[in-house]
Amino acid sequence: MNPEQLLDLYDHMMDSPSSIFHLRQFVLDLAVRGKIVEQDITDEPASKLLKKISANQKSLLSNKQIRPTIINPITPEEAPFCIPSNWQWTRLGNIGDWRAGSTPSRANADFFGGNITWLKSGELNDNRNLYGSEETVTQLALDSCSFRMGWRKNKLVY
Repeated sequence: MNPEQLLDLYDHMMDSPSSIFHLRQFVLDLAVRGKIVEQDITDEPASKLLKKISANQKSLLSNKQIRPTIINPITPEEAPFCIPSNWQWTRLGNIGDWRAGSTPSRANADFFGGNITWLKSGELNDNRNLYGSEETVTQLALDSCSFRMGWRKNKLVY
């Protein structure tokens, strides 16, 4: 697609009632494919970052801070599209620790409908279409319940 074709598509989309939704989906699609900005070949490749994460997980395993899991790698046939050469496909379970059983009480309506995204464990099972969650929780739920959200080494963790 050349720039003129893209602008024609943009003009057409802006006339549609659902134009903002489609434009947002289009931009997200370009972003996850590495097409929004020019790729810098001097950037650290994802494989190095995944090795660092794996080493950290081994340390957490040895300290019994997380439980062991076996996660199959993504095969080339499973990859839904091509990504830049220094990127790498991985499963969510390879980069995080998900736990079930800490859902805020559904009996307390004050726990739900806030501005904190609530990702349920069922939404994290290698979902190819994970864009967030339909459900949110309140700060009261975060303060009162056993689920986790916080900062570790300058990164937000849940």
